[in-house]
Amino acid sequence: MARMSMHRRSRPLAPGIATLLLVLAAAVGSAPRAQDVWVKNELRNSPPSLFLQQWSARDDAGRDPLTIFFLEISPLDFVFTPDGGQFVARFAVEVAIYDDRDDLLERRQLVDSIRVDGYAATVSADWNRLYRIALPLPVGEHRMLTRLVDRNAEKEAIHRSYVAVAPPLGPLGASDILMARRDEILEADGDRGAGVMPFPAAVYGADLSDLFCYFELYNPDRHRGDSLTYRLTYIDPDGAQTVIRERAMRCAVSRQPVLNSLDTGNLAPGAYRLLLEVRPHGGIYRLERDQTFFVYQNPLDLRFVDFDEMVTVLRLIGDDSEIDALAAVPPEDRQSALLDFWARRNPAGDGPDPDMVGEFYHRVAVARRQYGQTSAAAELSDRGKIYVMLGKPDAVEQKEPDTFGPQVEIWHYRERGLQLVFQDDFGVGRFRLVTPPHLLTNLF
Repeated sequence: MARMSMHRRSRPLAPGIATLLLVLAAAVGSAPRAQDVWVKNELRNSPPSLFLQQWSARDDAGRDPLTIFFLEISPLDFVFTPDGGQFVARFAVEVAIYDDRDDLLERRQLVDSIRVDGYAATVSADWNRLYRIALPLPVGEHRMLTRLVDRNAEKEAIHRSYVAVAPPLGPLGASDILMARRDEILEADGDRGAGVMPFPAAVYGADLSDLFCYFELYNPDRHRGDSLTYRLTYIDPDGAQTVIRERAMRCAVSRQPVLNSLDTGNLAPGAYRLLLEVRPHGGIYRLERDQTFFVYQNPLDLRFVDFDEMVTVLRLIGDDSEIDALAAVPPEDRQSALLDFWARRNPAGDGPDPDMVGEFYHRVAVARRQYGQTSAAAELSDRGKIYVMLGKPDAVEQKEPDTFGPQVEIWHYRERGLQLVFQDDFGVGRFRLVTPPHLLTNLF
């Protein structure tokens, strides 16, 4: 295992916005598989910031297959302690791969540390560490355990994921697609130059519009000079396919690197898929590789949302006169009027607060998903409206109904001193707020 770099995250997502991305991923069906989970966590944050990218490739000669993992972790997950006028986090990263019989195939471990000059950097860092692991894994499905150990606090977290290693196909081949970024690279002689680095934590769109992807084409018998055509496309959340690049070429070297880019600044938010198709000329097979990437756009950007639906959602937090005035704004002034609406709710007075905006739309997404999947905020159930306004309750108590009695659910907001009682009169999941009886009237 080798440490590759220390770099800044793709974007400093607010907690609410980060969760909103997970909600969005689940909605489009491209979230990480259910079995990719944290099976243990004792570290500072839950869940820890672990980003994984698997890349199947070949060695420098383009012959022997390798499975390469890029792991990106955050220093915010570890405890920093004073050390000689600085603060240091000491940690270990371990990766273990098991086959379908639960026999250990490979294990790698690295012990590392991060030093900062001031304590403020230990709680507000927006940079990550990137590591590379190359393993000669056999073909098949394997289980992968990634263990993060905080050596200062003597705590650990264990993440379980699954690895699929595909068999080679034909005399010509291709690596997986690697999500990358342009960055300054420190050369062996000490000089710095532009290069491309893996970027497993990237989320594209609003703050990171340029997507770079890298792959390799292989021809072990390069003296034959085989030719091929490759096509790189992206598939949007609705299934529409757009060609990024298509090229016919002669593969006269054992390993041919290919770098492509895509501007994601105008793509609608959601989960996308990059698809690489390689077809040798005169061959009888086609090789495919794919990679999922996520696009996040500012939820206040009217290029990507319907204005009328946006206004309907905002009725949850705006009074009638304010919302009616916003709805009457002419089209050319809508974007600025929307930003003004949120700026008035920011006590700092310097425009919309991203944390507030992100938290609001996260709550709306959760309310629609868990408490009535309707397309309009006005149709949210009583529980959904309360969730948007007050957030997640500290505790939820469910009381089993009598034989013919209603089902009762009690939400506790301890810091607010509130106990809300919802009642489902007919057992069909339609809960109405019964106590306090006038709370929704006062809120809305």
